[in-house]
Amino acid sequence: MPDTFSHTEEVARTKWCPFARVGLDWHVNGSAAHFAANRNNDGQPIGVCIASTCMAWRWNDYEQTEGFCGLAGRPPSGPNT
Repeated sequence: MPDTFSHTEEVARTKWCPFARVGLDWHVNGSAAHFAANRNNDGQPIGVCIASTCMAWRWNDYEQTEGFCGLAGRPPSGPNT
């Protein structure tokens, strides 16, 4: 049975991923730079989970209905863990 720390792919794709990067252009005084970031100028997260498209995605159940980010470690199972 899936636990509360796993998500369907649909829900996972709405979550921020600290490993995702978005290409941004920065223009100051006629100079331009292109860089990758995971937060915008206001510090708000950009770049979301891509679920099973990511090499780190792990399925939590045999039916492949819920999964989790393998980079964050396996979620605890059971109500008291």
